[in-house]
Amino acid sequence: MERDNSFGFARAMMVVSQFEEIARLAEGICDIIPLKGIALLTTLYKDNYDREVGDIDILVAPTSQCRVFIERMKAHGYRMQFDYLTDDGALTAKSKIALCHESNLATDVDIHLAFVTKKFFSKYCGAFNADALARCTKTKGNIMVMDVADQWLFLAQHACFHIFSDPKWLRDLHLLIEGMNDQQIATLHERARHYGFQRVCAAASFAVRYYFPNIGSPMLNGSFSGCMKRLTAFAIRNHRSWIVKKIVKPFWELLFIARPADRIHAHLSMICPNLPLLKSIYRRKSAIVALLYPLHFIITIVGMLLFYLLYVLVSIFFRNFVAEETHVSNRKISTR
Repeated sequence: MERDNSFGFARAMMVVSQFEEIARLAEGICDIIPLKGIALLTTLYKDNYDREVGDIDILVAPTSQCRVFIERMKAHGYRMQFDYLTDDGALTAKSKIALCHESNLATDVDIHLAFVTKKFFSKYCGAFNADALARCTKTKGNIMVMDVADQWLFLAQHACFHIFSDPKWLRDLHLLIEGMNDQQIATLHERARHYGFQRVCAAASFAVRYYFPNIGSPMLNGSFSGCMKRLTAFAIRNHRSWIVKKIVKPFWELLFIARPADRIHAHLSMICPNLPLLKSIYRRKSAIVALLYPLHFIITIVGMLLFYLLYVLVSIFFRNFVAEETHVSNRKISTR
């Protein structure tokens, strides 16, 4: 265990060092905002680095400088993982670029053009991306940090759209809100309502309590039906299963769009996407991807029918699921 902790601490130091080097590469081009694990390593876990980090996630501002910044990174050993993102339409739809380094010791880097990048939910969260960026503050040099309420909402939607599959994300949410004062919590509630994060926040709060039932910190309550709780518990419990990966996950984000009319519109957009969105879905930059429209239409319709059939079955046959399936929350879960 001591060896594991030492290894985790050493790797965290390497990741922080790599982030600082990336910030230096961005000087004179753009500001950068650390996101997810790297942001938490330098704030919430800065005293002990007790947080595992996968990729280094950053947002660049202004986004118009993204291509220039990537060219500089390419000159320092990085390369794009997906060639289709050289297409501007696909990049706009994806809003994120993945880079890897020629060195096996370096961590992959995800460059975000917006905080919320999900293909459909991002269209219905109002001006959250622009407003959250405007509320960021400079710390040192060209590094900026998110407002704490915005950060909680951002982390909640990230965990939600990955079906809360990693307990470390839920520990982050718990610790982050535990450190907020009353005014910050009130601000968080107001922004959740204003930007349409109510369902995301309710699901995140439910998931935190599902994994950590004895927490005492103030979490966000919201209208979260019994059916949604059962489906969320089912998805968390079976997040590695084929049925969740292939049937639940593709349509999961649609459930968390706040307004019913927007949810209907998002379903239609998924069934009949525009060309840039189709390129992003199938990771192709050529317009020839349009030939996939008929197949995409059929697959999506069938997938949606299976998804909502599963929703109904879970709602009917697993009424006691949340209460009975407690072995996940009752055992000690490692977050490293």
